[in-house]
Amino acid sequence: MHRLFFLSAITTVIAGPAVVFDYGCIPNVACTVMAIALSQGGIGLSSINDYTIGSTLPMHRSNNVTFACPSGYCKGADEACMEYPFSSTGNTKRKYRCVPANELKMLEYQLSSSYISNNIGHKDSFHVGVSNIPDVGCV
Repeated sequence: MHRLFFLSAITTVIAGPAVVFDYGCIPNVACTVMAIALSQGGIGLSSINDYTIGSTLPMHRSNNVTFACPSGYCKGADEACMEYPFSSTGNTKRKYRCVPANELKMLEYQLSSSYISNNIGHKDSFHVGVSNIPDVGCV
């Protein structure tokens, strides 16, 4: 039993910190994160539900926040532009989509909280996961 715990600890250390976005809380953001990450070869993505995605490049936190979304990209009053990788990362292959503004605020809160709780500092690497995608997938 101790051996299993030891191996789990090693796996956790190698995998590094992960920020997990829950479909149940922010469905549009979770689906956007998953879709864009997969379209970019899985960059930054570590898991979808219980499935681990192996050998993807991590993201790197950056204190030099950049915002790549074009001005006026989202037309709806309740929409906001989300970029992936996130504006607080140094990764350059960015894509963006419109998501509900309230979900984008929740994503930003979760990302910020995860940086603090996982002690992810400037230039540190991390991955993201997506949880609770329904069996029918993203709609």
